[in-house]
This record gives sequence, C-alpha cells and structure tokens, in this order.
Amino acid sequence: MMDLHVHTIFSDGTCSIQEACSVAARKNLTTIAISDHFTTTWKSSAITTVTLDSVTHYLKAIEIAKMLTPIKVIPAIEIDCGSSWEIIAKLPLSKFALINFEYVTRLEQVEKIIELRESLDLSNTIFSLAHSAIFMYASEKELDPIISCLTENDIAMELNSRYAHYFRQAEPIFRLLIEKEVKFSIGSDAHFPEDIGNVQEQYSFLEKLSGSHLLLKF
Repeated sequence: MMDLHVHTIFSDGTCSIQEACSVAARKNLTTIAISDHFTTTWKSSAITTVTLDSVTHYLKAIEIAKMLTPIKVIPAIEIDCGSSWEIIAKLPLSKFALINFEYVTRLEQVEKIIELRESLDLSNTIFSLAHSAIFMYASEKELDPIISCLTENDIAMELNSRYAHYFRQAEPIFRLLIEKEVKFSIGSDAHFPEDIGNVQEQYSFLEKLSGSHLLLKF
C-alpha cells in the first residue's frame, strides 16, 4: 500500500521526514509521499509551512530520507489554492513528483492549475486535488467540464483519510469518475506518526467500485 499525503515538521506534522519514512517502512507501506503545506494565505501565520526560502532544504531532506529508507519516498507538496499564484510559480515545482492542491472547490481553480502546469512545462509532475469537495459544490452543468479537465489533464482525485466523508457521501459521483477513468491518489493526511498508513478504507472503497486500476503509480 502507499500513502501519498504525509506531513512533517516542515509544516504542521509532528515528526521529521526521516521519522515519517521509518514509520511507513515499519508499517510495510510500499510508498510514502512527504507532502507538507505551502501557503501564502492567513494560514501561514497559524502553521509552519514550506516557503521559498526553505523549499530547497525541504527537498534535500526528502532526498536524504530516500537514501536511508527501504521503501519508495516521493517528494511532494500540498499547495493551498488560495495562495498567490505568482509566488506558487516561483517554487521549484519540477522537482516534485506529486503536487497536491488543496481547497479546490470550483472549475476555475482546476483551470488555473492546468494553466500553471502548461506555463511551467510540468508534464512529468503528477497533480492531485487533495481532499477536494469540488463535487459537493459543483452544479449539474459544471460536472462534465470538471471531469473532462481531470481526465484530459491527468489530474487525480485524492481519497483522504481525514476527510473520508467526502467520498463516503458521494459514492454515485465516484462511480461516475471511475467510469470516466479519472485517476485516484490515496493519502492519510497524517500529522502524527500513528496515522501514517491509515489508508485501508480508501483501498477498500476503490476495490468495491472496481476502480483499483485507476490508482496512481510511482
């Protein structure tokens, strides 16, 4: 199993990157993605986040953990879509294998993500909507355009442990996403070591809906 959304002391997690990787290995995960917050919104005064100044150190720490950990370690980041897009574009985004975008609730935000990918040539970076409630807010008219944006641009929907009600309450929508071949990411959104790898419900959910073949692969 993989856990593609884990926080560390580089944002609001409680363990170091190496500690998170060691916990994941002990829990027999195959893959872990370190995905700390980046934000320029009010949240930056409430929590520690990756910044333009610290991002190089963050990536280096992930690289070191990769060498010391027997499982696959993915460099990732969770970007708050309410942040300044001008500043987001200054991040070394091409160095991340996975970018989780949070607080995506509108088609316009998905289009902004696509615009960012195209302007910076991030074709080798996987994009995912972290714990997104976009289908709870979307009108029936917006549904098809959103799904088309996801499928045509290989943007994944995350199944997130902390926000499990988002997929539990929208099973018909997720059946439609699977029918349309939307990709899926799975993450615990762990902030504490005991939560790393708590992703079994998401795996079972996709298996029940015959969507396991749409899981991201690294």
